Amino acid sequence: MRNKSIATAAVIGALMFTSSPALAEEFVNIDGSNPANGVFWEIDEYGIAYAGDIDDNFATIYYPNEVYGGSDYFYCGDSGDSASEITVTTEPNGDVTVDCPPVADVVDDGITSTMHFRFYAESDTGYLARQWIEIENTTDEAITLSSGLYIYYYWNYNEWTEGDNYVTSQGNDYAEAGDTWAAGSDIVGEDIATTSAWAASCFTDDFTPDAGYYYPEATNTIAANSTTNLLTFFNIVFPVEASADAAEAAYATVIAQADEYGSLTGRLDDGLPTDEDFVGWSTGACPSANLADTGAPESFTGAVGLGISALALGAVTVVARRRRSS
Repeated sequence: MRNKSIATAAVIGALMFTSSPALAEEFVNIDGSNPANGVFWEIDEYGIAYAGDIDDNFATIYYPNEVYGGSDYFYCGDSGDSASEITVTTEPNGDVTVDCPPVADVVDDGITSTMHFRFYAESDTGYLARQWIEIENTTDEAITLSSGLYIYYYWNYNEWTEGDNYVTSQGNDYAEAGDTWAAGSDIVGEDIATTSAWAASCFTDDFTPDAGYYYPEATNTIAANSTTNLLTFFNIVFPVEASADAAEAAYATVIAQADEYGSLTGRLDDGLPTDEDFVGWSTGACPSANLADTGAPESFTGAVGLGISALALGAVTVVARRRRSS
């Protein structure tokens, strides 16, 4: 499965090289007040590798929204040299975009994939990241991937502790057919809350209960000389303090933020090409889950965030950091 070397480089405003590239990874840091100094996003060959608060007060996220298809994962480059070809841009509005080099004939022969990321500046709904994967058939014949497209939508590989909150777009305790996002929080551990979204329309099927979700069968066939686009989002909210009440408030915040996934509009489509379709995002939208059915306390409805809404819009920097210990 993970048998590729990690694409490496240190990022300090722009890409730079080190004498020992295998020891460095790329980080995008979003400065902010939630928590005090903001969030870090680490990028390696698999895309977003880790994410967490800069001060290490809360849990670290591992490989959110990782996508597998054909015979391999989708990569941000396919060798240790690929890091030198990654483009990191600070946008005028404070977002940071990361464009990876294309990877040919790894997922399947005839398929070239390219990953793009957008890390949104801090908002009162948390720290949002977008992942866009282009899957291009470069041949003159249709290609059906050797295995179905599959997204790991849990926030990390660990199971939620009994008593923690978890809910999907349809109010389920685990993803079922038709769900388009999931939200979770670590109430027991007084820790972070997250959402993961893979569609705005009720399109998904064939859910597999091992921390992932299959795309529709038709998505696995890419027409000759055409491109299939996959789009996912991942949001993180940190509690304002280490307490059960603050963790509940963070969960209420991500539930409210999930309404944003109803359609590909507003900041969600910033920088995306207008002439491309995105699987699950280009047609219709599922109704939002009723907050009363999501497990979010009714006392938080209308008063989301327990002070989190007072966050200031942070500045954005791109810096080098060491990998978190696993």
